[in-house]
Amino acid sequence: MDLPGEYFVVKTRSTTKNYCIGIVHHGDPSHVNLIKQLVETHIRSLNCFIVISIPMTDHIENQEAIDLARDVDPQGERTIGVLTKPDMLTSGNIGALKIYLEVIQGHRYHLGHGFYCLRLPNDAERMNHISIEDARNAESLFFKHTSPWASCTRKEQLGIESFASSLARLLGDLIARR
Repeated sequence: MDLPGEYFVVKTRSTTKNYCIGIVHHGDPSHVNLIKQLVETHIRSLNCFIVISIPMTDHIENQEAIDLARDVDPQGERTIGVLTKPDMLTSGNIGALKIYLEVIQGHRYHLGHGFYCLRLPNDAERMNHISIEDARNAESLFFKHTSPWASCTRKEQLGIESFASSLARLLGDLIARR
């Protein structure tokens, strides 16, 4: 199940307001609750992998998806994290760069299978119909030459090829156990 967005709740002293980004923005609380129930029911299944995708343009501290996953998969055996848009963080985003590097290296927001970082084609590259091979090359060069990713001690957590390989292995293991 892939839901394009997530819900969140904003609480103030006088009100509680539900939001569901990408699906029901400022929507009816009953819709938000229905989506929450759908997600929770689905991710409770032991036959389900939980893939948490977070754009690095967002603050990881605000990601309720991590808490939801930990509630149903406390050991993190079925949970894997994906961080996207590392190229959107400029060198001036020192704090965010440091936090996300620590996440990838397993020092923050630990998940059983860790967080992978993917640099996917940007809008201009997609408009120019970048090939898959050129996109992978651009991603590889980005991680090899861009700080702080070039100094990452967990290189195996960088790139879509590493992510796809790990996900295939994990899925094979899950099928074998079932």
